[in-house]
Order: sequence, then structure tokens, then C-alpha cells
Amino acid sequence: MNTKPFQPWLVAALLATPAISQDPSLTIYPAAARPGDSVGYITRARTNAAYAIFVDPVPRHDPFFGQILRIGSPQVVLVASVIATTGTDSGSIRLPNQPALVGASAFLQAFVLDNTSSNGVFRASNGESLSFHASKYSVIERFDDPRASGYQGEFESTKDGRLIGVAPKSRTVLTVDSTRGYAFGQPVVGELSPYGAHQQVVLRPVDLASQGDEEIVTAIRMRPFGSFGTGVVGRLAIDMSHSGVSPDFTVDAFSALPKYPASGLQVTYSKNVKAGATPQRVFNGPWAIDPKNLTKDGFLAYPTPSGVFRYNGADSLLIDFRVAPVSTLPAGFGHTIRLAIQSSARPNARIFRQGTSALPYDPFNAPLALAQDGDNSLFVLQVDLVDATSVVVSPWRSSGRQVPIYRKPVLAASLPPGTSISVELREALDSQGTGASAFTEDVTQLRGLPYFQERITLRGLPDGTRPWLEALVVPID
Repeated sequence: MNTKPFQPWLVAALLATPAISQDPSLTIYPAAARPGDSVGYITRARTNAAYAIFVDPVPRHDPFFGQILRIGSPQVVLVASVIATTGTDSGSIRLPNQPALVGASAFLQAFVLDNTSSNGVFRASNGESLSFHASKYSVIERFDDPRASGYQGEFESTKDGRLIGVAPKSRTVLTVDSTRGYAFGQPVVGELSPYGAHQQVVLRPVDLASQGDEEIVTAIRMRPFGSFGTGVVGRLAIDMSHSGVSPDFTVDAFSALPKYPASGLQVTYSKNVKAGATPQRVFNGPWAIDPKNLTKDGFLAYPTPSGVFRYNGADSLLIDFRVAPVSTLPAGFGHTIRLAIQSSARPNARIFRQGTSALPYDPFNAPLALAQDGDNSLFVLQVDLVDATSVVVSPWRSSGRQVPIYRKPVLAASLPPGTSISVELREALDSQGTGASAFTEDVTQLRGLPYFQERITLRGLPDGTRPWLEALVVPID
């Protein structure tokens, strides 16, 4: 793009401009192009007003001297001109012929000098985006009013050119209550051994009251058994992962033994992690134990997860605890549990390995692949979960081609650290979805049917930070 610095003459032009206020607007057309092509622009504002169009690779939506700043930093100028007596200015912009731009987006905004504005200097236009692709055609989704445009799902009813998910929703779940299993009248040490331990605990979707939505695990709290004093776990590591293991605690009516004793965790730690999944370490460090930190309902929080683990709501949640033999723990400190089945220790809801005073065990420096044992202990835990994911589905769109070749979508998006947006496509024979395929992120799996639909997943953070889309471009050959 041809760029030039902001010119001092624009400020002088302000002084000679009649004071007739008008909110400016900017249109870039088309909003997607190939490197080396030209795009047009139309700026609408009060007549004879000096203005400039700025471009930046980062979008924003923040207050800025009484206006809304829609670009990261207004420093690079594409156009500097004056609005004609018609109230518009238009022209074309030649794009750089750089193949590396394919898949990227730029964000543009016009600033019009206007001494009648609230800041006494300028007014800002709406934000526009420009995405780069390498295909013959493209379908451009804009989000001026997503709900009126037929989008369905969870999103804010914005009319400012953005598709943004809803605010996060939090909940706390008790993994086992007094209506399930059988009370156990003494503390269970679990991973809280001063001689070192490695324990895995599996929580099924039903234990987490999951409705199938993706949620972020923001806290886990244990319920200590009885009173206890202060102490320190010298080193604690907590890993989270998804698991295909779902213990079935059904008891045979005739024998009173479990019908599915092998349905629980295996004694090989690694086999309990879902195939293709990678455990995510959410804490690694010391943990101070203090009864003053008990909640009103008698729970003690593990250290706050340092990373974002997104539980998918469909698999089991596997929590892996490792404790080095360097702890000074209060006597009798342990978990409150309930037994799922009294007649047998199976199926395994947990597996563990613990050291002894004679033979401490360090799961960090000399980890063993196998647990010593397992049982159906149901640990009484509180888990805090935050749903910060929104899923949005577009109407069916025509590709404009009889046998289209769909390419990877290009996103003009704001992606704060830790957030993400994923887009899946599916195709069909007509606008009613006849013969629709499954949604997929891999566009090479599509066969070339003339209509397509988008499923957009916007993943935010528990603190309310959310990504948004300004445009979505589907390149087509």
C-alpha cells in the first residue's frame, strides 16, 4: 500500500472549514482482494472537511477522545484528502503485490478534522477491514447486524460491525454429595503424602453436571476430613487432560458386585489420557496449608490454575496430582471421600502410588509408569467452571459456483492473548441444507457442493476478555 505521514496542512484546513457536524463513514470495497489488486474507498463526512484514512494490522474498539478507536494505532496514512461539496470523497488504493499477505487482514478507519466534535479536533468513522486471499472469487461475511442477517447461536446483539460472543457464565459444581455412594469415616491421604505421591482422579461428565458445553476449569477445592493444622506441600504439580475413561458403578442385583469392574482407570497412568490429548500442567510449586483458608462450607482451594484448561464437556476430566517428598503436612490431614461401591474396590475412580518413611517416592525425579493400586473412592471436590465459549452458525450461503473449491477462511479478527476463533464449514446442494455434510475445519474434505454454511466458535477468557470478528472471507476457486 502507498502510505504517507500525516500532513500539517490538514490542521490548517480545519480552521477554514465551516462548522457543520456530520458523523463520518468509511466504506472499503471489496473487503477482500488479492495482493496486487486495487480496492475502492468512499468516505462520507461534512463538506470541505480534511480527513485521512489510517491503516493498522491490529483492530480495536476503545474510547478515544470521545470517539471509538477501531484500529490499533493511527500512525500509517493511506489517504489524505478533503471531502467534496457532495459530502463524499472516493478513490482507489493499489495493494502491494506481496504473496506473504495472503491470509492476513488490515484494519482501516477515517479521521475527519471537525472543531464541532466533542474533543474539538476530529471525528472518527466506523472501522473497515481488508482481507487478502489468492483465489478467483470470495464470499465476504460482514457483521453490521448479525442477528438481523440470520446468524444463530450465542452472540451479542451488536450493530457496530462486530461479531462477539456473549459474556462468560460461571458455576460451581459439587462432584459427589450425600445422596451418592457410602460415607467413609476417616481421612484419605491420596496425593497428600509427606513421603511423595502420584495420584490420578477421574471425573465423569455427570460428576461435573456437564451439559456438553466447553468450559474453563478455574478452581478446584478439596474437602478436608475433620480439623487440621498448618503445613506446606513442598512441591505440587497438577495436570489436567481429557480421558475416555468413565467408571460405571452399576452393581449386579444378584451378587452385589460391580457389573463393570474394568470400566475404571487403568494402573498405567499414561493409558488414562485420551488418545491424541496432551496433559496440561496448570500448577507447579509449593502449596501452603492453613485452616484459615477454608471456605464457609468447609472446602480448601488447591492453588489457582496458572493456565487455561478448556474442558470439552463430553469426555471425562482427568486430574493428575504429583507431590514431591519434601512436605511438612499436619497430622491426620486428608480428603473426605465417599465409596461408590462397598462390596469391591473396583472400578477405579482413582489410582495412586505413595512413598513411605522408609522408601520415599519422588514422581518428578524418578517417575514410575504404574500405580500401586486404585479404588472407587469418590473425592468430595468443588470445581469452578466458566463457559467463555460462544458458537455461532451462519445462514446457508451460495458459493456462486456450480462446483466450488473452498479454501481456508480468512478472518479479520481481534484475538487478545489466550483467546481464539475457529471456523468450520459444511456444504449442501441448496439453501435448505439438502444433503448437508458434517462441519469441518479441513476444507479439503469438502466435495464441492454449491452452498455452504459456517460454524464459528469464539473462545474467550474467564475475566471477560473476548475475541471478535469484523469480517470472514471464504475464498473460492
